[in-house]
Amino acid sequence: KNEIILYKIRENKKIKYFFVDDFSYKLKEGTAKIIISAKGAKAAEYEFIVLWKNKPKTLMNPEFAIKLLTIIESEKKIDTLLSTDKKDYFNVLNKYWEKKNPDKKTAFNEIEYEFYKRADYAMKNFSTVSNPVGAKSDRGKIYIRYGEPDEIIREYSDSNSVIEVWKYKQLKREFVFTDKTGLGNYSLD
Repeated sequence: KNEIILYKIRENKKIKYFFVDDFSYKLKEGTAKIIISAKGAKAAEYEFIVLWKNKPKTLMNPEFAIKLLTIIESEKKIDTLLSTDKKDYFNVLNKYWEKKNPDKKTAFNEIEYEFYKRADYAMKNFSTVSNPVGAKSDRGKIYIRYGEPDEIIREYSDSNSVIEVWKYKQLKREFVFTDKTGLGNYSLD
C-alpha cells in the first residue's frame, strides 16, 4: 500500500505524525509541499520530492516511452511529439497521457501505467538476440495493445518452426505467430 508518514522532530523525539494513504496516486512526480494545520496551532509545511514507486522501466526514458506509442498512434503523431526539444520530452509525454486520464482528480493515470507495465513485460519476455527490444516485436506489440491473451496454443512442426496462436475471447480475435528459426523470433502471420 502506498503511504507516507510525516513527523515533526523536537529534541529528537517524534511528537506528531500523520499517515497519508495513497498520496502518490494523487501527486505528480516532482517537488510537492504539504501544509498541515490544526485549530489554534501554527501550520507546518513539509517540502519533499514525489517519486513514482514501481515506475515501469520503459517509462524512465521519455524519448523511448514516446517511441513506444507507435503501437497505438500514427507515425505522424509520434513525429509531432518528438519534434520538440529533447529536454521537453517528459512534459510532452505527460501532456499526451493527461488527455487519456480517466480520473482527472489524480495525476496517476491507470491507462498510462497499464500501457508501460505491459511494455515492461514485453521487453522482458519477448526480447531475442536478433530483436533485443521485445516491446517492438510482433508478440510484444500485440501484448501491449491487447494485454495477456485468454489462451495460447503452441504447435511444433517437423521443419523446426513453432506456431503460437493467441486467443482473445472477449475481442473475438486471434493472432498467429510463427517462429521459423526455433530461436524465439516470432512474426505475425
